[in-house]
Amino acid sequence: TIRDAIYGSIPLSPAAYATLDTRLFQRLKHLKQVGPVYLVYPGATHTRFSHSVGVYHLVRLALQHLTALVDIEPEVARATLAAALLHDLGHFPYSHVLDDICINEQRLSHVQLSIALIESDPEIRDVLQDYWEVAPSLVTDILAGRANPRIPRFLYTLIDGPMDMDKLDYLNRDAHHTGVPYGRVEVQRLIDFLAVDKDSDDLVITESGVGTVESVIFAKYLMFRYVYWHHTARIAGAM
Repeated sequence: TIRDAIYGSIPLSPAAYATLDTRLFQRLKHLKQVGPVYLVYPGATHTRFSHSVGVYHLVRLALQHLTALVDIEPEVARATLAAALLHDLGHFPYSHVLDDICINEQRLSHVQLSIALIESDPEIRDVLQDYWEVAPSLVTDILAGRANPRIPRFLYTLIDGPMDMDKLDYLNRDAHHTGVPYGRVEVQRLIDFLAVDKDSDDLVITESGVGTVESVIFAKYLMFRYVYWHHTARIAGAM
C-alpha cells in the first residue's frame, strides 16, 4: 500500500508498484501539480506523482463498480488501470504553462509526449508486457482516444471525459493542498452512480447522481476562478 493524503491507504498491485519504480515515473515527483499556484497558496507543492497514483486509485474503484454492470475484457481492464497511472507520464514542468508554447508552429502536448514515451521507452514497455501483461498499444489507444474494437467506448471517458476520474482527483487534491473548501467533491458517491448506456456504450450518470454532478461542475468553476486562474499565478505563468 501507499499512504495518500486524500484517500488514506491505496493498495498497489505488483504491476502498479513496478510502474512507480520506473525512471520516467519517478520524474513526476519533481513536477508540481499546479505549477506557480504555490506562490499564492504555499501548501500547493504536491506533485504529478501523487495525482497519478490518485487517478489510478479512482479508476480501480470505478472498474470494480462497472464490472458488476457490464463485461470488460480482463486485459482491457488492466490496460485501463495502466493508462490511468501513466496518463501524465510526459507532463511538462510548471503545470500547463508550457502547453501554450509553440515549436515549429505546433503547440506542445503532454498527452502526445506521454503516448510517445510509452511507445518508445524500453523500461515502461517491459513493465507493461511483463507485469501488467498488456500490449503497450492497448494503453496508448486508450490515452489517445484511438478507436479499437476491443476497447468499450465508456473506458475512454473514464480517464478523459466530461466527468472523468482525472478531474475528480485533481479537484479534491488541489483543494486539500491549497486549503480551500470549495473544490472537494464526493468521489465515491459519484462512482456509485456511474452506469453504461446500452445503446451508445457511453459512460453516464444515473438520475439519482445529478446533484453530485452539479456539485462537481460548480467545484471546478470555483477552483478555476480562485485557484488555477488566480491573477498572481497567471502573472507568474506569463513570466
